[in-house]
Parts: sequence; structure tokens; C-alpha cells
Amino acid sequence: TLAEKIVWTADGSKAYFTKPKVSNTQILPDDYYSGSLNQFQESLYEVNIATGQVTLLSDSIGTVDSRDLMLNAAETELLFINANDNKLYKLTLPE
Repeated sequence: TLAEKIVWTADGSKAYFTKPKVSNTQILPDDYYSGSLNQFQESLYEVNIATGQVTLLSDSIGTVDSRDLMLNAAETELLFINANDNKLYKLTLPE
């Protein structure tokens, strides 16, 4: 994924990231930054930093281009700006 698609918990024990779904012929980050990806779906993942375990939380959070990820104070919701429409989106994280 890309650095602007990652957010850490306050204690640093977990990180959440979104990852664009791209074809095997597309190369990240080159094609993303050149603007050649157009519309794409994104998946949501959680990483346990202590164990290195990566968990897929959602196979698709929609046709979005998430950036500026942040967590609410309780770390139960992930918020991000969709670069496609510059609107704020919210996802409830599993417990």
C-alpha cells in the first residue's frame, strides 16, 4: 500500500491500512502517482505490530481513493478523505 493510506493506533500496537485493488499489469506506487489507475476498489486491513499478523477486515470498502486516514478517540472508527470527491467517510472497525 501507500504511506498516506496507513494509520497507527495511539499505543502503536496496531496499524490499519487500505490497499487499492489493481490488476497484475499495474505497478504501485508508480501507476497510482501517475494517475493511470482511474477508478478502483480498496480493501481494509489491520496489522498486529507485535505478531506481524495481517487481517483482512473488508474485501471492499467501495470505489474510493482513501487518504488522510485517522481513528476516532476510542479507536472504534476509521475516518478518511475520499480523494475522488474530497468527502469525509467513516467505517466502524470490528471489535
